Amino acid sequence: MSPQWMNNLPDEAQNQSLPIHRTPATKTLTAIITSEDLLATFTHYYRGRTTPCEKPDCEPCRNGMPYRYHAYVSAWSPRSQLHFIFECTAQAAENLVAHRDKYKTLRGCQIEAYRWGKKQNGRVVLHTTPSGVAPSDLPLPPDLVKCLSVLWNIPLPQLDPTAVRKRSPAIVVQPADPLPANGRDRP
Repeated sequence: MSPQWMNNLPDEAQNQSLPIHRTPATKTLTAIITSEDLLATFTHYYRGRTTPCEKPDCEPCRNGMPYRYHAYVSAWSPRSQLHFIFECTAQAAENLVAHRDKYKTLRGCQIEAYRWGKKQNGRVVLHTTPSGVAPSDLPLPPDLVKCLSVLWNIPLPQLDPTAVRKRSPAIVVQPADPLPANGRDRP
């Protein structure tokens, strides 16, 4: 069998993996969101990296590791022309939710994120505003579930094919414990 040479990327090769960008300690991250909505899950920082909580069978939980809520959106930097996944905590994501509720989408939302006090683990401050860029001028959003699955080594066949939203499978996180009224901290 010989190689099949082509001048374009096949559809299945696109949007399989993007780097995750977090808010830097001393600089402001500016980007335009390309996804329609955020994708969120509880995560652990375990063995030197962020990993999703997989309750009820979760190794980090069994080892007493705390968990945090993280939200993810696809974003594009007009300056570098690079597409990436932006990660933020629940508190920073509150502004994303407010923007989505007001404009009915996150696509085209410009974000400016920086850390309070310019410290490595400082609280993330996130400002949102409409970018003025037409949605049709933005790159197509990647499949965030597939991208995060590749980064987290989650086999794609384990995704629930019945949980489909806008032609993309959805990660359905059902915590074992109910969320309190503030929606952020699990008991």
